[in-house]
Amino acid sequence: MPNIRLKVLEFVLFMEYLAYKSGGMVYRFRDRSEYLEMVRTGSLEEMRRWFLKKAEEAAANVSEKKKEYSHEIIEKAREYIGQNYKKDLSLENMSREMDMSPYYFSKLFKEVTGTNFVEYVTSIRIRRAKELLREGKNSMKQICQEIGYGDPNYFSRIFKKWTGQTPTEFKEGNEE
Repeated sequence: MPNIRLKVLEFVLFMEYLAYKSGGMVYRFRDRSEYLEMVRTGSLEEMRRWFLKKAEEAAANVSEKKKEYSHEIIEKAREYIGQNYKKDLSLENMSREMDMSPYYFSKLFKEVTGTNFVEYVTSIRIRRAKELLREGKNSMKQICQEIGYGDPNYFSRIFKKWTGQTPTEFKEGNEE
């Protein structure tokens, strides 16, 4: 039985160590004052419950830290997109910019924003195109280049798909 007690303590300390290393826990010396007492006097059932409680706490802390990190990364990506939507923003380029695999970046982006990367970039571009069309100062070609599309025909198809109108119809409908 002493070996079981010792192993339970080792596992709890190791889980907390891993959580601490990943940034999911803060180490406080006095937080562990009851550990030896639990291992010394607790029944096997009490130790089992204690072990499970400590495992849940460590996992929850790591999970929360991961969420915070994920939100920070995606917020950084959103800022980058907002400043660079005129450029070629492929998923591969963006994931490289965020220093992660395209698959993981795409999955994370969808989890945090609720939309996929391409749809998010397209929504930013279409929103800006609408602003420029309302202003009425630029040609279709200029607007197309301003929002990151090289081909006016492609831009027109995307715009119609998103708004139900061609850019020209939208522009005419917003003229005074």
